[in-house]
Amino acid sequence: MKTITPYLAKMSRTLAFWIFSLLILFSLDVFGQATGVSIHQYRNGDAADPIPIPAGWTGGNIGGQNSHFIECFSIPYRAVLVNLPPNTAIRLVMGFDIKHSDKHALDFITSFDNQEPHGVFGHPAELIDPREGYSDPDIMSSPEVFLIDNIYPPVNPPGYMATGQINPNEPEYTYINVIEDTVKELHLYGAAFNGDSVAAGKVFYYLEPHGDLTLAQDEQRFVVNIMTDDDGGTAILAWGGHIGATNTWGINPGTGESNSAVAIQGSPYHMRMLDWNLGNLGNMDLSCNADAVYSQPPCDFTAANICVGETGSATMDLPSNDYTYLWSITAGDGTIASINGSNTGETVYFDGLSDGEFRLQVDVEWNGIISTCFKDITVNPLPACAITYDSQNLIELIVCPNGTITYYGPVVPVGEVYTYLWTINNNGGDASILTDPTLHSIQVSTGTQCDISYTLSLEVTSDSLCVSTCSETVLVDAVDLTLNCATDPHTEAACQTQDAINTAFALWLAEASFSGDCNPVMTTDPVNPVAPDACGGSTTVTWTVTNDCGDAETCSATFTVTAPDDIVLTCPTTYAEASCQTQADIDAAFTTWLGTAGFTGGCNATMTNNSTAAPNYCGGSATVVFTVASDCELDVTCSATFSVDYAPDIVLTCPDYQYEYACQDQTAIDAAFATWLGTAGFT
Repeated sequence: MKTITPYLAKMSRTLAFWIFSLLILFSLDVFGQATGVSIHQYRNGDAADPIPIPAGWTGGNIGGQNSHFIECFSIPYRAVLVNLPPNTAIRLVMGFDIKHSDKHALDFITSFDNQEPHGVFGHPAELIDPREGYSDPDIMSSPEVFLIDNIYPPVNPPGYMATGQINPNEPEYTYINVIEDTVKELHLYGAAFNGDSVAAGKVFYYLEPHGDLTLAQDEQRFVVNIMTDDDGGTAILAWGGHIGATNTWGINPGTGESNSAVAIQGSPYHMRMLDWNLGNLGNMDLSCNADAVYSQPPCDFTAANICVGETGSATMDLPSNDYTYLWSITAGDGTIASINGSNTGETVYFDGLSDGEFRLQVDVEWNGIISTCFKDITVNPLPACAITYDSQNLIELIVCPNGTITYYGPVVPVGEVYTYLWTINNNGGDASILTDPTLHSIQVSTGTQCDISYTLSLEVTSDSLCVSTCSETVLVDAVDLTLNCATDPHTEAACQTQDAINTAFALWLAEASFSGDCNPVMTTDPVNPVAPDACGGSTTVTWTVTNDCGDAETCSATFTVTAPDDIVLTCPTTYAEASCQTQADIDAAFTTWLGTAGFTGGCNATMTNNSTAAPNYCGGSATVVFTVASDCELDVTCSATFSVDYAPDIVLTCPDYQYEYACQDQTAIDAAFATWLGTAGFT
C-alpha cells in the first residue's frame, strides 16, 4: 500500500525518454489487414515526478513506476478493434477481478476518465485520449457515449455489490448510481452502440451469475454490444475499472488490514478480454500493481436518527490525530438540521430542526488525500400530544366533583405505534387515575372537593422513540349557576275561566330556567304553587337552584289575575203614562221603559227582570225588579214602577125637557129635535 508523502523533485528528463515514448505511441498503429482486437490500459506517469509524464496506453502491465491512482479512481482501459467488416454486430465479453487474494479489487465499470480529485498529487489530472496512437478517420469524430446509469436495474450497482456480503454497512457513496453521470459513460469511436439485434438486447450488461464476494478469488464478466459502420475499419471502446476502497469494504477487525486490494503485495487489479464473435482471442489479461494505488484515509462514522428538537452526534469509527475533518450538511441544512458547534472534530453535533431526512457528510484529509463519506439521517417528527375529554375534541377544563371522566390521548397515525404514560398531580385534592396509565385512554376520578384543580400529564412516545409531553390543568368546580325567573310581574286579564287561568299559570311557571352543572336542582316555594282565583288575586313563587358544590341562586316572581269591576246597576225611573191610550201604545211605552235599565262591571254578568206585562191602558201600574247576576259577585237588584193614569169619571148632562108646538112642519120639528139632541154632553 502506498501513501503520498513529499518527494524530491526530479529536475530533468532525458531526451531518450521522450523518444521512447513517441516510438511507443506510433508502434500502436495497425497496418495489417486482419480483423483483430487488443486491450490496453493507461499509464499516467510516476507520482514521484513533479510533473508526471504519461507513458500512454500499453498492452502490458502497469505499476507505481509509471502510474498513480487513488482508491475510488478508475483505471482507464480501451479495446482497439481493427479491420472491422462493415455493418456488423460485435459482441465483446470482458471480465475483471472483483476479489483477488481475498481482497476487493475492481468494483464495477465506469468511464475511463475517473481521476478526481487529483490535486493531492500536486498537478492536474492527466488528459487521456482513447484514440492516442491511431489516426483512422473513422475515429476522429466525437465518440458515441452510452450512460451506464440508463441500464435496467439491478446492474447499477451490480448485484454482487448490492448484496453487501462482506460489509453490510459499506458506504453507498462509492456505488455507481450516486457518482456523477460523466463517470458512468462508455465512449465508442468509429462505431455505434448496439442494443437491438444482439444477445440480451442491451448495449451493456453484467453477465450472470454475478461474481461471488465470499470467494477469495472471483471474476465479474460484462458484455458490450456494438455495430460497425458502413466502412468498418477501426473502432475504439473506452471504459474504466473502479478501484475498490477501504472506505467501502472496511478494515478486517482481526488483522487490522484493509479489505481492499490496496494492501496486497502484487498486482490485484486485472481486466481481461474474454471473447468476441469475430474470431479467437489470445491471452488478453492486463494487471495493475497495488503500488500504483494510494489508500484513502478511512471514512466511516456512526450516527443515529434523532427527533425534532434533539441534538444528535456523529463520531468517526477510526479517528486519528493524523487526519483533519470537515463536517457539513449537504441536504436539508438549515431546514431539517443544522450543525451545533465545531465541524472540524472527530465528533460533530447536530440539531434536529424539523422532520425529514438530511445528509451528513465528512471530508477526511490525510497527506492531501481526501475521503468523503456521508450518511442520510432521519429527523423523526415528534408524536402529536393532545388530551381530549370523552368523545369531544376539546379538553373539559372545569369538571364536577364526584364524577368519573374519560380522557384520551392523540390519534395514532396509520402504521405507527405510540406508547403512553399518564400521571396526575391532584394539588392536595383527592382526584386520582382509576385505570391503567399506559393505555391510550384513562378514567379519572374527579374527587369530592370543589374549588381545587388537578393537572393531568401525558407522555407520548412514538415507535421511533421520539417523546412529546402535554398536560391540562382541570378545575374541580361547578360552572356558575344561572337562574332565569318567570316574567315578573305577570298579569292576566279579568273574567277568564279558572281553567284558562290555570293553563296560563302553568305556562308561566315553565318560564323559569337555569344553567350550570354538578347536579343542579331547582325547587320552588311554595313547593306546589297554585294559580290565583279567576276572579282576581296573585301568587308569588320563589325559585332556588343549588348544586353539589353548594352554590345557590334565588329569584321570585308574581302571577296576578286582575279583579273585575263591581256591578253598577241603573234602574229605569218611575214613569207614568197618560190615560186613554190604546193598549198597544201602553205596551210599547212599557217595553221602551224596561230598556232604560242597564249595568256595568262584573264577569259574565246578565240582567233579568220580573216583569210580566204592561199595566192596563185604562189605568194601573207595574213595579218591576231588575237583577244582575255575575261569576264573581252577588246578585245586584233594583226596582221601578211604570203606571198608566186612570181616566176621570164620566159626568153626563142630559137635554132638558123640551116641548114643541104642533103644526110645525116636519122640517122644523126635525131641526128642533136635532138641536135638542145637541144639548146632551159629558165630561
